[in-house]
Amino acid sequence: MCLFLINIYYMRVKFWGVRGSIPSPINNDQIKSKIVNALLAAGRSGVDLSMPEIVEKFVENLPFSSRGTYGSNTACLEVRTDNDYPVLLDCGSGFRPLGLELMKGPFGRGLGEAHILVSHFHWDHLQGWPFFVPHFIKGNKFHVRAGLPDIRDALEKQQNPPFFPVPLNFMSSTIDYGVITEDEKIILPDAEISTIKLYHPGDCYAYRIESNGKSVVYATDSEFSSDGTHFVEKCVNFMSGADVLVMDAQYTFSESQQKLDWGHSSASTAIDIATEAGVGTLVLFHHEPTYDDAKIDQIAEESRDYLEMIGAEDDLNIVVAQEGLELTL
Repeated sequence: MCLFLINIYYMRVKFWGVRGSIPSPINNDQIKSKIVNALLAAGRSGVDLSMPEIVEKFVENLPFSSRGTYGSNTACLEVRTDNDYPVLLDCGSGFRPLGLELMKGPFGRGLGEAHILVSHFHWDHLQGWPFFVPHFIKGNKFHVRAGLPDIRDALEKQQNPPFFPVPLNFMSSTIDYGVITEDEKIILPDAEISTIKLYHPGDCYAYRIESNGKSVVYATDSEFSSDGTHFVEKCVNFMSGADVLVMDAQYTFSESQQKLDWGHSSASTAIDIATEAGVGTLVLFHHEPTYDDAKIDQIAEESRDYLEMIGAEDDLNIVVAQEGLELTL
């Protein structure tokens, strides 16, 4: 008898923070509005509220903004390569719950190791760093890389008095810091990481993670209207053929035109770039903190309408980032 072993490779992406600028927790009025809208919809549909299984099925079919929330934490993603090695993208407030989850495994025993890629040093991409519990566990190892220099200095400053009571050097884990440039790659046992500079005040860097024929591009905080055709072409080449592109879509198109040089983009611009780059799935990311769930639902619907209008609905899958979202490649 002959046995043929087929290797099936997976990359996994999990979203721990999807907002831009500042955390934006849901408030009491918004929760009340969701409940009222759901009950009104149930009344119109004649749902038997005494039957839990019927209610649950009904709730699952409600618009997302009526049954859930996209989330309030700022930027943080977890990518797992085929051998389950963690590559963590940005350290916004979503970095804290990610750390708590990691504590349930090897990181809780001081046996964890991970790469941390920082896109830039604006606060919504660093503010979760001091609250990441695995940093304080002796034995854990972290390799922190950024396209910008002085990443250690930036992290140290936000923990200096009077801004934070615990200094950076209080962390017991082993942490090394370094710069990745556009003409080099980080080589892991089963993955390669490359970077490109984006257009954003103070600069920002996108990352491409490739593992066993699969690829994820993380391109937060960037504007594509002020730096000319060459910049757009450079980004399209960098993103070309990616299975998943996580991209800044903070504003509606009209608002992005009112905020030129703020360094952010819109869903329609993200769609244009993703289709030109031949991306498989586009994840709309870095949601504007003043947009509630209903507004983001509206942007999602308009994005799919735009995709259909340009005749690309069969070529590109659009996903709206939400906390807890997991994608398997």
